[in-house]
Amino acid sequence: NQAEQDQQVQQVLAAGKKPDVFLWWPSDATAGLGSLRALYKTGVPVLKINQLPNDQDKKYIFGYAGPDDRLRAANAGKMMVEAAKAKKAAGGKGFNVIVLAYPHSYGGYNLSINAFKDAIKGSDLNIIGDVDEGFGPANGYKGAAKLIAKVKDQGIDFVYGMDDAILTGGIKALEEAGYKLGDQVIAVGTVCNGDKQLITEGKEYGTTLQAPLLEGQLAVKMVTEYLKTKKLENYLNFTPNPPITKANVDTATLEGYDGKTYPIDELCSGAWGK
Repeated sequence: NQAEQDQQVQQVLAAGKKPDVFLWWPSDATAGLGSLRALYKTGVPVLKINQLPNDQDKKYIFGYAGPDDRLRAANAGKMMVEAAKAKKAAGGKGFNVIVLAYPHSYGGYNLSINAFKDAIKGSDLNIIGDVDEGFGPANGYKGAAKLIAKVKDQGIDFVYGMDDAILTGGIKALEEAGYKLGDQVIAVGTVCNGDKQLITEGKEYGTTLQAPLLEGQLAVKMVTEYLKTKKLENYLNFTPNPPITKANVDTATLEGYDGKTYPIDELCSGAWGK
């Protein structure tokens, strides 16, 4: 909620205590530009996290640390193309895709949908609907239910969730509408903030590994670098977002910025490692 975040910024500024660095993750980068500008005017350097810089806000920040929305969505698209090819090779028909998206005003939406479309270009996949009810499982459920009612006569064969929390709600709505996930409908998500069991049970074909732990470590690393040198070697600093399917869901690991190797159950959020 950007209005709530704006209020929080004003409360921080009113307290009169300046930190060494502000970390800025806007709910809505465009609507929150005024708050970012207010933080910038304090003279305290600002690092933007989790949502890529845009032409309007990049002059107010010293860099970015977080996921690569384009890579994440491209990997989702590649997994869906892989699943579609396997379906076609087995004699399956129907390649209509519905998208359970971030709010369209969220900075990651355009980056994600364009990268996903590029990844599926030239395949049999065809997007027939895109709904942006909001973040989280409840909104994913609500948005999917609306979209199912709107496009069910065209046939729903694949679903792309811009994050697994949204997709988890969408899968529930699809199942309640009588669709069989993993067979009749193939689901691909990203972020691994949903439920690992959906992958192990075959209801979700794949996701991308996005680790809040690594995002936090990277942000700390960038802040430390900036405070020492007053600049960053790289303006954009991305965490890895590799694809995860049933084949590697139990074995995938990533090295943290602390040099330690972490298993997937420690990297993903949501119902993982349970």
